[in-house]
Amino acid sequence: DALLRPDVRFTPDGSRVAVGGGEPVVLDARTHRVLAPLRIGRNRIMYAMRFAPDGRTLYAAIALPPAGGTVIQRFDARTGRPLGKERHVSRDVVTLMLTRDGRRLVTTRLDEGTVISDARTLRPLRRLPVGAEQAALSPDDRTMLVGGRDGSVRFLELDTGSVRRASGRHAGAVVRATFSADGRTAITAGEDDRLIVWDVEQAAAGETLEGHAGQITGLAISRDSSTLYTTGLDGKLLLWDLAGARRLGRPFRAGQDNPEFPRHALSPDGQTLAIGRPDGTVVLIDSETLRPFSEFRVVPKGPVRGIGYAPR
Repeated sequence: DALLRPDVRFTPDGSRVAVGGGEPVVLDARTHRVLAPLRIGRNRIMYAMRFAPDGRTLYAAIALPPAGGTVIQRFDARTGRPLGKERHVSRDVVTLMLTRDGRRLVTTRLDEGTVISDARTLRPLRRLPVGAEQAALSPDDRTMLVGGRDGSVRFLELDTGSVRRASGRHAGAVVRATFSADGRTAITAGEDDRLIVWDVEQAAAGETLEGHAGQITGLAISRDSSTLYTTGLDGKLLLWDLAGARRLGRPFRAGQDNPEFPRHALSPDGQTLAIGRPDGTVVLIDSETLRPFSEFRVVPKGPVRGIGYAPR
């Protein structure tokens, strides 16, 4: 199972790193010296980890021997000593997430739904019937991205339990997911070896990014939300420009589109882009700055159904 690949996690300050597997440890991130072995018992695999905000506590999902399911255990990240009793959470592997304030632990599994627990006691506080094998938690801890085996993406509101199904999907199961630091964008990787950039507010697919020749194994977004880092089984580490300012072609928002009618026209000198909108207005955009400089109505009622520049 892909979820059983050992996890690697840095502390929030970047000074230490936890490495999962059958003999998990916490290392000094600079010298790679072992600071603390994590005691999980024989024939077990630690496959998912999260550090508390202060870096002192480590939460881990541990797979038990064949068909034993998954338990969650807290550890003292400085000594490796288990804290309190472990809690059995699933018959199978789960996705493990921790809220930014460190107070709630979120686990989810496709067939078993989502459980929100007290991070200190591991006691369940709430159960939601929506689950996934791949999920990610937004920075404000309110929204969980739910990735499906069929390549679909949904956004689950943890406070209300409401679900928004996103438009667009992968051609294969979702295998990785993450949110940007500002929470406006989410990224998923699929078995189709593609990345999809999602507009969280609109629950809609934006760009599709292709470049890996093997399954994508890791996603990370810079703190300013401008750069995506990905790793894959093809042995590549790729950097992607999410902001669009460092590309030969710069993407920008042009408003709602209607595929039935061509509504875009570039002036003969290439300096002005005219865009017809569904509300009957036309906006003129400077092709160099990509900023609109004029807007006017041409259709009293209804959409602009076609547009073009007439020769002089």
